[in-house]
Amino acid sequence: LEERQLLVHAEELSNLIRQAQEELSQEEGEGASELIARATGRLERIAELLGEGAEVGEEVEAYLGQLRQAAAVVADAALFLSSLGERFVPDPTRLEEVEGRINLIYRLEQRFRTPADELVRLLEAKLSRLEIISESSDPSELNRQLAELEEEMVKLQREVRGERQRLARRLEEETQQALAKLSCPGARFMVELEESEDLRLRDDRVEFLLSLNPGEIARPLVEIASAGEASRVLLALKRVLSQGSELGLLMFDEIDAGVGGETAHKVGEILGELARRHQVMVITHFAQVAAAASHHLLVEKETDGSSTQISYRFLEEDERVEEIARLMGDPRSEQFRRAAEELLSRQRPSLRLAGEGGGSR
Repeated sequence: LEERQLLVHAEELSNLIRQAQEELSQEEGEGASELIARATGRLERIAELLGEGAEVGEEVEAYLGQLRQAAAVVADAALFLSSLGERFVPDPTRLEEVEGRINLIYRLEQRFRTPADELVRLLEAKLSRLEIISESSDPSELNRQLAELEEEMVKLQREVRGERQRLARRLEEETQQALAKLSCPGARFMVELEESEDLRLRDDRVEFLLSLNPGEIARPLVEIASAGEASRVLLALKRVLSQGSELGLLMFDEIDAGVGGETAHKVGEILGELARRHQVMVITHFAQVAAAASHHLLVEKETDGSSTQISYRFLEEDERVEEIARLMGDPRSEQFRRAAEELLSRQRPSLRLAGEGGGSR
């Protein structure tokens, strides 16, 4: 790492050393050596004019001695910089070699879960074990055991693939049901499994496909889904995959992005279903989703121009009405306040069910 640091900055170091050397030893202009020599000559002339008996003569001589020492230090520094500059020559080829070795060490650390300073010891231990095996085992017997292990691995891989295919079909079916509840009745959700031809390799590829309308060809989710569609698919997947999960907390950051109207109500209902089995925390700007929660936290941000403070607090029932009215448009409007109260009242039955299941939002 130290060598890489030097190689990365070699060109800048070389330029700085060259500039410093020029500033010290430049003979014409404002080089340090030239300036000290000029000042020394003038001080020598001052001492000559003052003569030996002058009151300040001793002080002049003392400073002359210091200037001559400074001249020697500057000369030594210039000589040192000259030799130092030869050590920092940009070398892109060597830099590439060093970075390649650092990357290799990093990959080995990840693969063997061993810090870099322990890799040599690990290598020695494995070489020692290999030597013991080589000396005490018949190569043909080792090959036979290896073939048996490969056969067993292929068998297990087939079983894994069969189970993966079964679960993929189940995920498709249950995700489509969830999408139907989220105002996507014609959507088809598919799980495509692209299996490696070599069963010894564990590089099977899984991709989610989506068709939003009947008759459309299912295409990769990342290519066709808008923000609202992606939000609904993600929520549908969370609903399916959380079943039987022991996760205590599920967090959603604007899972309702791109949706609105009745679909936002559906999002709230599904979040309510999840809250029967888990604690669910949701960041939302939709009144319909906020009203579906059993608890409401308001996040506030304050700034004084130089710093920003973020705080949160639980809202009481009347504060919830005001905040949901604000999300809808205007907390001062009686119409919006009545609509907020209606939203909260509409969600009360599902909140009781969530509380009975042990979850909360």
